[in-house]
Amino acid sequence: MVVISINEKKYKAQEGENVLKVAIREGIDIPYLCYQETLSPYGACRLCMVEVISGGKPGLTTSCTLPVAEGLTVETESVEVVQVRKVLLELYLSEAPGSQKIRELAKKYGVDRSRFTHIDVTAKGD
Repeated sequence: MVVISINEKKYKAQEGENVLKVAIREGIDIPYLCYQETLSPYGACRLCMVEVISGGKPGLTTSCTLPVAEGLTVETESVEVVQVRKVLLELYLSEAPGSQKIRELAKKYGVDRSRFTHIDVTAKGD
C-alpha cells in the first residue's frame, strides 16, 4: 500500500495501480476516452493528462500510464492540464463532431468550436 496525493488530498493505493484507476475509484473526475480497465493502458487519447508536482518526473503525463508511488503528488486541473485538454478537445471535435461524449467533454471545458478542420486522408483509388 502506498499513499499518493491528488489535488492536495491523500489517497491509499495498491502498488501496480495507475493514477487514473485510483482517481476513478475515489470519485475524482479525470476525463478519458481510451482507458479500459481490462486492457493495458497506453495513453492514446491524452485527455487523462495530469501534472506531476513531486514524487515522480515533474511535468505533464497521462494518468492511465502513471504508476502510483509513495509520495507521488499530482494535480488534475492545473492551468497547463486544462489548456492541453482544451486543445485536444478541439482536435477531437474536428475529427468526430458527432460524438456525444466528445461534445459533452468539450462543453464542460468551454470548447464550443474547433479552430482545426478535418481533412479526409483516405485513399481514393490509384
